[in-house]
Amino acid sequence: MRTLRNLVPRLFVISLLVLSQALSAAPPSVDLWTAAATGNVGALKKHQAAGTNLNAADTNGSSALNATAFFDSAKAAEWLLENGAFVDIRDGNGGTPLITAAFMGHSATVKVLLKHGADVNATNDGGQSSLQVLGTDWDTTRYIIEDIMQVPANRKKIERGREQVGPLLYGALQEIAKNDVWTAVLIGDASAVKNHLAEGFNANTPHPDLNATP
Repeated sequence: MRTLRNLVPRLFVISLLVLSQALSAAPPSVDLWTAAATGNVGALKKHQAAGTNLNAADTNGSSALNATAFFDSAKAAEWLLENGAFVDIRDGNGGTPLITAAFMGHSATVKVLLKHGADVNATNDGGQSSLQVLGTDWDTTRYIIEDIMQVPANRKKIERGREQVGPLLYGALQEIAKNDVWTAVLIGDASAVKNHLAEGFNANTPHPDLNATP
């Protein structure tokens, strides 16, 4: 009886621990993409603990990282990238998070993505890169954001943000241009082009894909 009396409390404690672990591993009520879009890092951590695939796509083909790019949830983007999110993961239109963040004028998220090695030269299904989408006219921008995505579009904020994003992308391209003559030509970096020529690059060499010379 004495042994049984000692065993019952221990079993009770063990059952509580098991229940606690089960509850802590359960996914939160907020879905992965909403958590990312709203910057709810706590919910993202719970999803991770529950075994949720952080790179999973929603019904529109967008990942959690794509959501942070659209809604400028830079801290959530940072956490996702530090915990296995693919920096150049594609959305339903073939766009990367960097392209989305640039289009929206979200400089804070652009900085995070560039820090984690986002491909500045990546293009979406329409053939546009993160630098090229900065030139999207307002009517098209408003249509995509309000009519398709069905969220309010703040013209001043977006255009001001794009002005801040431009130098960030150009700076990243300048770094690439140091080792890639084609990028140097694309952005008009004469200094980098001269360096490539001085190092022996043949100006008559055709581009491997475009079949055109610099």
